[in-house]
Amino acid sequence: MHCFASLLLMAVTLPIALGCSCSEPPPLEESIANTPYIFVGTVEHITARESNELISSTSVEDALKGDVADMVSVATAFTSAGCKYNFIQGQKYIVFAYATQEGGFATNSCMATSGYSENVHLIIQLILAGD
Repeated sequence: MHCFASLLLMAVTLPIALGCSCSEPPPLEESIANTPYIFVGTVEHITARESNELISSTSVEDALKGDVADMVSVATAFTSAGCKYNFIQGQKYIVFAYATQEGGFATNSCMATSGYSENVHLIIQLILAGD
């Protein structure tokens, strides 16, 4: 009986312990093709929501793909187990996102969101210009 209880406990806690299931984002061209919104922006401030999300208020400098306002909210999971993307207030990012039902955007560590790089910004612009 003790063995069965141990196995049951492992079965219940293993998915929680493993957390986020993606290993890394897909290649850049695939990410660009499959992501509806891509923009460059700076995180102005971050707040926690009761729904276990972090919301980053982000000022948008360049909307690369999709209709994106000058100031947007970007949600991500509260923990790494939920595929949280680690935004830092005051930092600039290239955000790959999808729209949420609340009217904002969301991203996670399985998407190609990354700290800002002028080279990556230019590559994305060139790839989108070729579409």
